[in-house]
Amino acid sequence: MTYAGHGFEHGWGTYRPNALTDTMILYYIPYINGLHNGNKLPIMFFDACLTAKLDFNVTSLQHYYPRLANLLVRIFGLSSNPSDLYECFAWSFLAKENGGAIATVGATRSAYTWVDKNGVYGGAGYLDVHFFASYSDGVTAGQMMTGAQNAYIQGVGRDYFTLEEFLLLGDPSLMVGGYQ
Repeated sequence: MTYAGHGFEHGWGTYRPNALTDTMILYYIPYINGLHNGNKLPIMFFDACLTAKLDFNVTSLQHYYPRLANLLVRIFGLSSNPSDLYECFAWSFLAKENGGAIATVGATRSAYTWVDKNGVYGGAGYLDVHFFASYSDGVTAGQMMTGAQNAYIQGVGRDYFTLEEFLLLGDPSLMVGGYQ
């Protein structure tokens, strides 16, 4: 499963196609509790910023919600100590019981995509396309990630930033599609 849009340490956001307003539709970590997909666990690629920011803490929330951060800390029982880390959005899908995802790929920092009238040719979107193009019967999640990284280097060249910021969360040795 692919998501392409805006990402945050604590969620994602997008706009309705051809919308007449600029109101973003948001999906936050607490909403994941509403997922009940049982053992049908997808691999999710977040073609978006910050969804796998492993050093997510209260200072990240203060960046988005300067006046509201302390209230959010009190309401959700989060730590206000900057050295204490919160679960990032991508990890929250893995931690979800009776649903969520088996593996996720996300960015630890701000991401970008190069796209023109001919399609995507660099950045997160290009890595995303090659991640799923690396699928074949019996492949593992780690092999898909490595295949995407190799295709990226061959197609884009020296854009190491994208390769360094995107990481696979979950067991890289798990075979995609399950075992029989």
